Amino acid sequence: MERPVILIQPRTNVFDSGKTRPTLPLSLLSAARLAAARHPLRLVDQRADRGWRDTLRALIREQPLLIGVTSITGNQLFSALEATRFARELSPAPIVWGGIHATLFPDQVLAEPAIDYVVRREGEHTLAELADRLADGGDPGGIAGLSFKRDGQIVHNPERPFAALDALPEVPYAAAGPAPYFLTNGRPTLYLETSRGCFSQCAYCYNAVYHQHHWRGQSAATVLDRVARLRRERPEVGHLSLVDDNYFGRVERALEIAAGLAAAGGALTYQVQGAHGQVISQLADEDLRLLRRSGCVRLDMGVESGSPRLLEAMGKRLDLDRVVALNRRLGAIGIRPWYNFMVGFPDETAADTAATRHLALQLLDENPAALVSPFYQVVPYPGTALFARAVKLGFTPPARLDGWRDFHSGAAATPWQDEATRERHRRLYFLSIFADRKLEQYDTNPLYRVLARCYRPYARWRLRRGRLALLPEAALFRRLFDVS
Repeated sequence: MERPVILIQPRTNVFDSGKTRPTLPLSLLSAARLAAARHPLRLVDQRADRGWRDTLRALIREQPLLIGVTSITGNQLFSALEATRFARELSPAPIVWGGIHATLFPDQVLAEPAIDYVVRREGEHTLAELADRLADGGDPGGIAGLSFKRDGQIVHNPERPFAALDALPEVPYAAAGPAPYFLTNGRPTLYLETSRGCFSQCAYCYNAVYHQHHWRGQSAATVLDRVARLRRERPEVGHLSLVDDNYFGRVERALEIAAGLAAAGGALTYQVQGAHGQVISQLADEDLRLLRRSGCVRLDMGVESGSPRLLEAMGKRLDLDRVVALNRRLGAIGIRPWYNFMVGFPDETAADTAATRHLALQLLDENPAALVSPFYQVVPYPGTALFARAVKLGFTPPARLDGWRDFHSGAAATPWQDEATRERHRRLYFLSIFADRKLEQYDTNPLYRVLARCYRPYARWRLRRGRLALLPEAALFRRLFDVS
């Protein structure tokens, strides 16, 4: 009997909690794409499987080679630890952590008794080599990108070079089940990654340490071949979500892909998760129309703040006047923009926060198709310039994995804010969820969509006037969707 590799996707946040089906665990499946060619793959998804403990217990009877868990700094670590410790109670199989948090804090992760190995940065080659060694009874000592415990000491093997993306096999989507899709406007949607990394120097972004400001993309020919194959093998897919950090890292590549998709025809649509607003604003109208003809129906862009002063302080090269003009152009051409916003930066004033509110509402007013993210409380993620500044301002990073449990809320990690300010930002986050029709884009619970539609005018009225007091519904919302 072939021994499988078991992958565990921990619970995440409110947006997966509110959907009838969570999004595909792409990073986890991508890390296993080479291992899947040589070993059976099994997936346990805490977000989708309320009986995940029973599922894991049954899979462990197959005597797995290893159990892999992905990690992101914040509340997700609580769920990841829960699954890890439960797995250790059931099986002596090696437990491997990967992902951003494990990469940045391998010693801290390996201090957890239940965890045996850490795969640092990209996992495709490292995880596959580890699975092969475990299957053969070999030693992991020469596996680049791997950290592990030996004789009570932590060993860090040398770093592994970045993977050649064109040479990687396709993601093992089948491991997520026969229909690994969520719905976007009612259309079965598949995640696709075509590039990694970003050139930008934003002070809040993990890319600086994880991808080291290095951008790599699959060739346009490879991307077009992948899409053509997916169309043949999965004709039910109606929409692709391109989850690249910076899809337009090479504009020529993106336009070549668009030309190929337009020439192929068909009803397949797509959205781009990582689109730099300054780059998109410099495209000619004919380029935007080409994107639309190719099936592009949405571009997600990080605006982050309505304050030029804060944008400059965080290293965000973005002209807000160009964003406003681009918003109108996209509305005319028929591509829906999604703008991401954050509040709570060091030195952010009430006027800065108000400018962010007003800009978001202006974009919605001038383009009824536009969407805005919830106003996220800025969190200084490890490895970023913002994290270093938070430490200088008094933040003490947790010494143990358990200590990161409430990190995502920003309460402990933002010593420059008082609790009253944090509470105002929590209420901004809540109201901005309902400022537009974003909950109607996905397969959100139908009851939530109806409630959101009814609440929207009131939420926008409060946002427009900055009325943040007396919001008992915001506290109820946090209690319903707190994964911890």
